This record gives sequence, structure tokens and C-alpha cells, in this order.
Amino acid sequence: PLLSGQTMFEDLSIGGAARYSDYSTVGDTLTSRGTLSWSPVDVFTIRGSFSRAIRAPNINELFQPQANTFFEPTDPCLPQQLGLGSSTRVANCTADLAAVGIDIADYITPASGPFLGRSGGNPDLSEETSDSFTFGAIFTPSSVPGLSVSLDFWDIEIEDAILETDIENIINSCYDAPDLNNQFCDLLSRSPVTGFFTDGQTSTVNIAFFESSGVDLEIVYAFDVADLFRSASSLGDARIRLVGSKVDSLGIVPVPGGGADDELGELDTFLGGAAPENVVNVDLTWFRNDLSVNYQYTYQSSVLRLEKADLALKPDTLFPFDTRSRQRHDLSASYNFNENLEIFGGVNNLTKPSREIGFIPVDRVFFLGATYSGL
Repeated sequence: PLLSGQTMFEDLSIGGAARYSDYSTVGDTLTSRGTLSWSPVDVFTIRGSFSRAIRAPNINELFQPQANTFFEPTDPCLPQQLGLGSSTRVANCTADLAAVGIDIADYITPASGPFLGRSGGNPDLSEETSDSFTFGAIFTPSSVPGLSVSLDFWDIEIEDAILETDIENIINSCYDAPDLNNQFCDLLSRSPVTGFFTDGQTSTVNIAFFESSGVDLEIVYAFDVADLFRSASSLGDARIRLVGSKVDSLGIVPVPGGGADDELGELDTFLGGAAPENVVNVDLTWFRNDLSVNYQYTYQSSVLRLEKADLALKPDTLFPFDTRSRQRHDLSASYNFNENLEIFGGVNNLTKPSREIGFIPVDRVFFLGATYSGL
């Protein structure tokens, strides 16, 4: 600490760290981190941090053996798809089809099914570099023992992010790039007879840029239940934890010089899976002697079924445009008979909401089990 125990400076601390690494695959890397915290009083702290991190690709991402697989993607160069991409899609499709002797004006859906492709590692991967910044505060009021409230703003930027993507994203990224000279087009081949794809490869790739920012709220309260009800009898202890996240931005630039794709609030993202704007988790646990009971609640805001760009061009494509929000309730309990034997059970997805397009269907699940460590 720089200062401590003084007026308006109960604590003022800075921290830092750095690490040098030498990889046989990507060479030399340097990571660093700096932190600053200021507590004007002992119940309130303002904190911030900045870090630069490097992640080298792992062995599987680099050298996983190529395996045959079948693809059946939607061709972005078909007439009905040309207007659903970037401003360069038409020019790129025209040039790519012309390279195999096909006039784009004559290009229609070919009478063919899935084609054989490959999936595996990518030995040309480079390391990804991330810069992250956080700023927030934590409040632990002395008048309410066991209560902690924190609020943190964060911003993350990643260059050359390492991602494993599917054939649809590879094809769309190829033709929505500024030109055909990009890593995604290198993974595709077309037939000189039909113009349709005859070969493709999915693998882990370095995307050009990834950015996301938002705010996290965490409230934790641990207390003696007897104190809450002013009881002289022991009623056990309880702990309530609420974590809420609001994402303000989520943008991806798949290729250098390409346009940014705003994927916040969409169902199918380049990162894989949905990207809800708001997520809330509540965890309530009660302990008494050897018995514990836990309740968990999860909320995710609705997401668009279509990409924003597609929806803007064809607003009547699908109705309703978005999924419903998702809520889930889980309940469980455990009891320790002795130091060796524990019995546990519960139910996940207690209320079993109706299945909704856009989220993986989850049925109500009951479970019961035991652990024994005396052998």
C-alpha cells in the first residue's frame, strides 16, 4: 500500500505483474497487469485494473488431425441471399463465380446435396492478445454485517481471437469481407460445372477483432436466520447471492478491414450460442447443522432469431422476431450423516417452462445420489 490509516486514505494500494513466455509455436510473448484500489473509509473501496493477456493456441487447435465430414450450407451467392450480407457480397460472389466460369446472373440453386469436407486443426494460428479494463466499487456497510455490494464496469478487446466456427460463418465471412483475399475463402472450393461448393474446411481461426463491454452487479448477504426473526433458538445460517450482468456491446470484425458485426442480443453468434443482453443469477442457501438446502434462479433476456442486418433487410421474414426470455428454477438439498456419508437430491428446471425456439430445450430433471468416502 502507498497510504493507510489516514484521513480519506484508509488504504491506497497499487499492484502490478508481468510475465514473459517463449512458446515453440508462436514465439515470445509478454503479459502484464496493473491494479489500483482506494478506500477512503474501511467500508467503501474504489478499484480499477488494466491487463494485457496473451493466449497461445493449444495443441488441439493447432494439430488436431483432419477428419472427413459433410456440409450443407446456405450459399450466400444465391439470388435470394445476395442482399442479406455486406456491401461487398455481390462483388465478391461475382468474382468468385467468374473464376470458375459461372455468370452470377445464371447462378441458381444446384441440384446437389451435402458435400464432403474436412474438419481439424489449423497449424497457422497465431496467439490472441486481449486488453481488458475494469472500474468499480465495493460497499460493505458496518451497519449490516455480512452484506457486500459491488458494481463493476468492464471493457474487453481481443485481437486475433482464437475461435472455432462452423461452415456457415466461414462462408459468410468469406464473401462479406472487403475482398476474396482472406483466410475464410482459402478454406472453400467451387465446382467449375455447377459453381456450387465441392470442398470446405472448418477449423479454429484467428478473427480480426472482438470487443465487448458491460456492467456487473453483485450483492451478497450472509446472516444468522435467528437474528432475522429475533429468535433465541438456532435456525441455521443463510446466504443470498445475486449476480446481474448487462452487456452494452458485443462486436466482431472477422477479417482485417471488414465491417463490424453487432451480435448483441442475437440467437446465433460467431462466438457460438446466444448473446442475451441481460443475465441474472440468484443463489439462496440455508445451512443448519448437517443439512443444507439450495435454490437457484436464472434469467436470460430474449434474443433475436435473425441477425440484425438480415432483419433490417427483410423485416417480414419471420414472426415473432425474438425468443421469449428464459427463466429457470433449480432446487436441491444435501445431508451429511457423518464425515463419510452424504445424501443429496433435487430437481432442476422445477417449473419446466414451455420449450422455446432459440434455447436448448431442457426438461425437468430429478436426481438423487450419495457419496461415501470411508473405503
